[in-house]
Amino acid sequence: MSSAAARWIAAARPGFLVVTLVAAVVGIASSLACGATLRWPEALATVVLALLTHAAVNLHNDWGDALIGSDALNTDRVAPFTGGSRVVQDGIFTPVQLRDAVQLLGMVVIGGGVLLVARSGLGLGLVGLAGPVAGLCG
Repeated sequence: MSSAAARWIAAARPGFLVVTLVAAVVGIASSLACGATLRWPEALATVVLALLTHAAVNLHNDWGDALIGSDALNTDRVAPFTGGSRVVQDGIFTPVQLRDAVQLLGMVVIGGGVLLVARSGLGLGLVGLAGPVAGLCG
């Protein structure tokens, strides 16, 4: 991986982010089908923040697995479904770099989420909390 951006994108496991992209777009389409008015800035921010949240959870998972050593022990992995992104095991990033990235993404997502909730209502905040809570606890 030649650039830092490419390395971070690979660490975020973009193949799995597609699930979040589809879910966010289906959610927006469902709201439109129910009569909501499309507000492009909020819709785009929703998709971007959902993707950043999922990326942060993936990095958090790799960070935690690096700390306890589970990914390093997983030599018979079924890629890409077990063993994480392997960025720590392959020497691409350190656990500290992953932790720092998780914290940075968390600040961006929380800040963006607060702005979206201010524009769209508290109900969005409750729905928005469900994803990261499930990702961090699951």
